[in-house]
Amino acid sequence: MKKDLVTFLKFTPFFGGISTDVIERIISLAKHEIIKKDECFFQEHDQAQSMFVLLSGAVEVYKTWEGRQHTIAYMHQGDCFGEMSVIDHCRRSATVIALEDCEILEIGMASFSAIYQEDLKQYTMLQMNIGREVSRRLREANELLFQLKINQEQVEKSSEAQHA
Repeated sequence: MKKDLVTFLKFTPFFGGISTDVIERIISLAKHEIIKKDECFFQEHDQAQSMFVLLSGAVEVYKTWEGRQHTIAYMHQGDCFGEMSVIDHCRRSATVIALEDCEILEIGMASFSAIYQEDLKQYTMLQMNIGREVSRRLREANELLFQLKINQEQVEKSSEAQHA
């Protein structure tokens, strides 16, 4: 299983360009768990000490506003989540819940510290991979915000034209 896990992880965006030895080291330091359907990985505003790689299953990411849950993303096999906390050391920005039984690898801050101490080049590559993933998601969010702005402006122009 360990060899299969290493091979799987090598093809995820987070572990691209990371050596087999470092991936094996991370696996040895990480928690490999099964999270049951409907279990919560973490809630919005929780303290954060780790990130997750989804080895199988699916999760929903949502934020709560005025007492209602608003889905912001779905994650599937190979996706990572919770990575923002590895970068900014802030509280969780959303809640993540299992939509089905999920096999996960939970990578704690101590794992990153160990890689930093043992192999600075590989640590840098890991951080760059996280940065690329966060950047990709930011680009998607920017595009959604832009579309919302354009739609709002069209509604306002239409309303002004009707009242003129």
